Amino acid sequence: MGEDLDSLNIKELQNLEHQIDSALKHVRSRKNQLMYESISELQKKVRNPWLILFLFFIFCVLLATGRLFDVVIV
Repeated sequence: MGEDLDSLNIKELQNLEHQIDSALKHVRSRKNQLMYESISELQKKVRNPWLILFLFFIFCVLLATGRLFDVVIV
């Protein structure tokens, strides 16, 4: 990645940077949406607020460590 950047001028690099920023914002927005949907689903299934808080904590740790998609919750 990045091998072809040497041939770009400043305007092209700024445009590329803007496209990457926009794409990253979209990815983060979708990720956050999925997080809130997952939490909402858990709240419907579990009525114990401490258990919900604990599961949310685990969810955040897995997300922060990049291990979220290694775990499947049934």
